Amino acid sequence: MWRALTTAEKIHVDIQRVWVEDQSQLVQCTMCLGFGHSRKFCKQESELCSHCGGPHLRQKCPAYNEGKSPNTDCPVRKGWERAARQSYAYC
Repeated sequence: MWRALTTAEKIHVDIQRVWVEDQSQLVQCTMCLGFGHSRKFCKQESELCSHCGGPHLRQKCPAYNEGKSPNTDCPVRKGWERAARQSYAYC
C-alpha cells in the first residue's frame, strides 16, 4: 500500500485531491533527540531525557517518575512547535 500511495503522489479523499509524500526519512534519535539519524549512528556520547532534556534516560527521570509535566522552556522545542504550527493547513 505504501508503495502504491507514494508512486501515485496524490489520492482523492471525498472531493479533495491530497498530495502524498514519503515521511520515512523523518527519524528521531533516542540518544540526543536530534532528527535525521538513529541512536546507532549518533555521535553524541551522553544521553538526553525525552521528558526534561536532562543528561539521563526518561526511565531514570525524576520528573517523569513523579508525574510532572515535560519541560516546555526548551528553545529547540519551541522552534519545532512554531514551525509545525506555521506549516499546518487550517481549512
